[in-house]
Amino acid sequence: MEKIKKKIVFHVITRIGTGGTEKILKQVVMNINDYEHIIVSLSSIDEISLEQFRSSNLKSFSLSHSDQPNLLFIPLRLFRLLKLYKPYIVHTWLTHSNFLAGILSSLLKHPRIIWSIRSMPITLQETSLLAYFLSKINILLSHFIPTYIIYCGYIIKDHHLKSGYSKRKIDVIENGCDEKLYYPDIQIRNITRSELGITESTFLIGTIGRYDPHKDYITLLKAVSLLNTTIDWKLLMIGLGLDLSNKELNYHIEQLGISPNVILLGKKQQINKYLNSMDVFVSSSIKEGFPNTLIEAMFTATPIISTDAGESSNILCRETFIAPPKDYIVLSKSISKLIKMDTQETMEYKNYLRNRAFDQFSNFKMLSNYHSFYKRVTSLGN
Repeated sequence: MEKIKKKIVFHVITRIGTGGTEKILKQVVMNINDYEHIIVSLSSIDEISLEQFRSSNLKSFSLSHSDQPNLLFIPLRLFRLLKLYKPYIVHTWLTHSNFLAGILSSLLKHPRIIWSIRSMPITLQETSLLAYFLSKINILLSHFIPTYIIYCGYIIKDHHLKSGYSKRKIDVIENGCDEKLYYPDIQIRNITRSELGITESTFLIGTIGRYDPHKDYITLLKAVSLLNTTIDWKLLMIGLGLDLSNKELNYHIEQLGISPNVILLGKKQQINKYLNSMDVFVSSSIKEGFPNTLIEAMFTATPIISTDAGESSNILCRETFIAPPKDYIVLSKSISKLIKMDTQETMEYKNYLRNRAFDQFSNFKMLSNYHSFYKRVTSLGN
């Protein structure tokens, strides 16, 4: 019997590394097996991702070895791939890809073009002139090119609609997290704290993310510097650039007089073990999309305090532990309040977070939503 050929879903993304969008893309292409997935990065693909694609028998293409896509030379390569594979669905991820792959797919008359929008609208002050220009052009193109637009959150969707994006054929698919990778484990907690030199009596505050102005770590540092001096606390900072080589970060730590209390680990793998070691996970961002670290912390039942950035308040749905961005005084008071909570209150909050994670942000739910979405798009006529 002749094998039925799978319909091709052609994914185009700006770059592939360890970011949140890439995590979701990988989950989709490695787990939804009804389709043949082809992945194209306008720029680079990191070695870990390449190996993951190879082991899953997925075709992937890097159109440039630079981290910034060159819009003068890449279009021709992308055009050839689109023409060669004749995909049934073209699924583009992020601003540059939505623009470039959207236009080329439209020129080739592909009938099913999906845009994924995964961040809040950007301003000129926080991005490059090119990215800002493309984001504005995409507002206009959204009314003509995409068959559907997928947003990763309801707050993100609302902000884009207010900025002028098309209101037709839109969908929201929230991110999911693999519960097999993120789970509470007291043994892992004890071992990790021992490795870090943290006693059980020490209240460990943690944060995870790359060093970026949007993460606003200065507000977090100011907040912990205000904690009562009788509290035995440490701050664990994990992420690219959060290390001793970061002179700017270390200057602020020293100026606040909290150097003995801050542990800078830099970029790490096995995030589950560090989340388990924390007594509270704090996000101090002034701007976010859909922060995956929040739902990862929820699955490990780690108490969370977050600023009201991006989808954070919608993810937590617990106003008590949401602070205004840039307000280090309120953030400090929230941390102090959580430290003072008794065991029963803390356990209730931990259980609430983990139950909400399973209800709303499981990997199964996200993949089921993407699978249903692809089936709906596939049913569209030519």
